[in-house]
Amino acid sequence: MGKLRVLLVMGVICACTCGGRTECGNQAQISLLTSIHDDPSCRKLSARGVLLYEAAKLLAEIHNNKTSGYDIGIIGPDTATNAEAVHKITSVLKVPHIVRRESNSPYLHHLVKESDSYLVQGTLKIVEELKWKSFSLVVNADEDGEDDAQNIAKKLTMAAIQKGLCVLIDDGDQDDLTSHIVHIGAPEDGFFSKPVNATVLVVSEGRLEEHLKHVNSTNTILLLEDSR
Repeated sequence: MGKLRVLLVMGVICACTCGGRTECGNQAQISLLTSIHDDPSCRKLSARGVLLYEAAKLLAEIHNNKTSGYDIGIIGPDTATNAEAVHKITSVLKVPHIVRRESNSPYLHHLVKESDSYLVQGTLKIVEELKWKSFSLVVNADEDGEDDAQNIAKKLTMAAIQKGLCVLIDDGDQDDLTSHIVHIGAPEDGFFSKPVNATVLVVSEGRLEEHLKHVNSTNTILLLEDSR
């Protein structure tokens, strides 16, 4: 029964968006599209559409008045033709439409690309002031290695090498850590118990100050955060 309900919800979404049916009107408070569907006749949902069970469950809860309601905007697409087509949907449903291009439309919002260059430049500046010639680089990243911390680490490594610095990539063995450590991301519990009398520069995108205040360690801990 659960799967049938999800399929039914997806069918409603398809009818209200691909079909361009305006009778959905203000009743639809959320949109689940990340791109327009490939099939012009809209006989089936494209793999590019959002088919997540969580999203369908959220839609069902909102229409059953089990939540206070949310607005989930459509992100993209990038091409002008597709953006114009999707904008017709966002205008009817009155949901935010996030695009990379600037626009004066009330439902189109320009999304500036996030940059982590400030953290890389700031880290290199601190390393220069500390007169480090080398440092151990520790990254607390997701298992797939594709999160922001990993991307910052790659850029930092390349920039440091260009400046003639020696970067020792941590392989998980804390016995190999030097006395100069750059840690990107939130340190794991117990991390500071292994290095002794080392200087650790923690590079973060924010919200780590309170966490580090409670760390009891013999190491000198420096924090570089992006406060934007």
